[in-house]
Amino acid sequence: MSIEMMHSLQANNVELHTINKPIDLLRHLTGLVEHRNNALNDMQHRLQQADTEIFNQQGELHKRGQEIGQLKDARAALETDLRNFRQYHDTTVKGIESKHREEIMVLTRRHDEYVTALRRNHSEQQAQLQSSYQNQIDVMKANHETFVLSEQQKHSEELEELNTWTKKTVEKAEEAMRRGVDNFQAKPDRTFVLLFDELKAAVQNLIAFNIDPSALRFDQPFKARASELRLQPSNNVLLLQSFLWGMVIDLIFKSPFSVFGTYGERLAETWSLLFSHGKSRGYISICFEYQLTLCLGGSLSDNRASRLVPDPESSAEKWRYTTIERLQTALKNKQSTQESDRQIRQSYQENVLNLEQSISTWLAQMGAFIEMEKIQDIVKTACEFALIIAVERCRVQLYAPSPGEDMKSGAEGILDATPGYAAVDQRRTVQFIVEPGLVKNGNARGGALQSRVFLSRAVVYFGS
Repeated sequence: MSIEMMHSLQANNVELHTINKPIDLLRHLTGLVEHRNNALNDMQHRLQQADTEIFNQQGELHKRGQEIGQLKDARAALETDLRNFRQYHDTTVKGIESKHREEIMVLTRRHDEYVTALRRNHSEQQAQLQSSYQNQIDVMKANHETFVLSEQQKHSEELEELNTWTKKTVEKAEEAMRRGVDNFQAKPDRTFVLLFDELKAAVQNLIAFNIDPSALRFDQPFKARASELRLQPSNNVLLLQSFLWGMVIDLIFKSPFSVFGTYGERLAETWSLLFSHGKSRGYISICFEYQLTLCLGGSLSDNRASRLVPDPESSAEKWRYTTIERLQTALKNKQSTQESDRQIRQSYQENVLNLEQSISTWLAQMGAFIEMEKIQDIVKTACEFALIIAVERCRVQLYAPSPGEDMKSGAEGILDATPGYAAVDQRRTVQFIVEPGLVKNGNARGGALQSRVFLSRAVVYFGS
């Protein structure tokens, strides 16, 4: 009897005690036996299934073992191939490295040979170029020396010819004056004042009525000068007016001949050589040259800045007005085909255009775009005034004190433009010239040239 049956009987012991009849007990036992047999059969069936499953698993394990063995064999074969490949790779790499070293040695040798050849060729070409350029330089020097000698000779001849012509012109003028045939009609001082006031008004109006200083983009020279002078923004218009006058003076009033441009400049140099005698008071004070240098970014030429201008004296003034009368005749005679007349007219027109363009460009750089007609009116008025005073027998010229000069603000010929100052006896330092004055030396007949009369006062900005 199995253990399960014994447990079952023990569990049902109470029931057996309660059965009184033998038949019922037998039936009950028979049922228990059948139940236990069925349980045994079921267990035996499950054991068979387990045995079958174990058998199958053993077969699977055997199969897996065979596969593992195959994999081990394959691994061993791969390891053998890997060792063989490594040996092949090492051998191949060593061969390539050896071949590469040999190729590098060959390339290095070829490169060294090529560099050596290039350096040799470069040295040869450099020597050839140096020789060729030196030959060209020698030829150019020779040509330049020949040209310079030729130009010097030409200049000497022209100067000699001009001096001869000048002397003859002066002699003719002196002879005419001695004979009393000089019919020149001198203009009264009032005419000079009115014409100069018209020019000053044109300059003032261009600045005052056509330019808003608060809207301008002042360039660096202007800012530097305004800062140096410690100008209030409201007084910038005065410095603008001064700069504009600087351009007009440089190209029109720097000498009696300036209005005729480069042609006139050559005559001004001759005038200086003939009559300055190494000293000069200047046709207009140096005061505007410093301001003009600021205005035009340093464009004032050394020739113009340093030229000696003769002091007022009889022979110098005769040479001046007789020469300018000849220039004005050529300027008016537009039908003349003489080369000298054509050059005079061309130089005059180029000078006018240069001044107009200089003023327009300067204003445009600061953002002030003025109609060209208004600028042309100023230039036309200035040129006409310059031509009138240049032929006078007396000397009529623009003037102004020099910046840095100490003087009384109420001095003769001076108008103080400094805001807030009323004292005229106090000596103060000139800072800049707002506009020039006008002065006359001599009388209408060209005599008494050492006398001086102020026709219009110079407007001056003083420092404290």
